[in-house]
Amino acid sequence: YGRAEFHDERIPTLAEVAAILPADVAIALELKTDRFLEPDVCRALVAELERTGIRNRTAVLSFALPRVLAVQAVAGDIPAAWITLSRAWPLAGVQLLGPFWPLLLLNPLYVWIAHRRGQIVCPLDPTPDHRLWWYRLLRCDAVLTDNPEATCRRLGRRR
Repeated sequence: YGRAEFHDERIPTLAEVAAILPADVAIALELKTDRFLEPDVCRALVAELERTGIRNRTAVLSFALPRVLAVQAVAGDIPAAWITLSRAWPLAGVQLLGPFWPLLLLNPLYVWIAHRRGQIVCPLDPTPDHRLWWYRLLRCDAVLTDNPEATCRRLGRRR
């Protein structure tokens, strides 16, 4: 699977990520499998977040709403984020919203409506650099990008 130059690479464990995560940095875990619909899997995740000391600065996100809601059913204090490629109206019931960026063109009131509900809006934009001015204008809270380092540089932020 994948490219030959990455054959020996491995995905770090949650404990390994927690060990190097700066104390002032939050983490968003994308739930990639329907195994998170199983309460025991959700409980195991919450237990690991607790054990590693990062539960209070973790959010879970997914393109599949039932996955994040299943984690919230086990641990209601962990913020849930829903990423959507198709819904141009903010969904109630989650704390964070990640609409694919063209949806904000279809509904420029998206952010305003979500903020009135107390929700955070982070558009999904793999390459946001040329649209950052627009996200500021809309008052987006953050951006989900493929290259956070480059986006931070573009915003004039350093590590």
